Amino acid sequence: MITIQETQDKLLDLINSRLSIRQLSTPGVESPMRMLGERMLNMFAGQMISDSMLAEQKEDIKEELLETVMSSLALAGLLGINLQRELMDAIALLEQVTAEGA
Repeated sequence: MITIQETQDKLLDLINSRLSIRQLSTPGVESPMRMLGERMLNMFAGQMISDSMLAEQKEDIKEELLETVMSSLALAGLLGINLQRELMDAIALLEQVTAEGA
């Protein structure tokens, strides 16, 4: 089981790995799936950095984030989606892309 804090930490590590060692072009990557994974992770990291800069300007960002998380969890429950499993699978995929790139 993965906690919310562990998830935040893993995602932060993945985002920081993109900022420190990657650029949008990844020379030497030949596998189409690897290229797609690299591109997805780079886009995700870039979007999160942009979003965080905008979010810092909002006074009620904590409330907005909590509302979003609660709504997402409730909706997933109503739809029968196991978000924990899906989240763990997505993080594992992102970590695999990062590990292969190191």
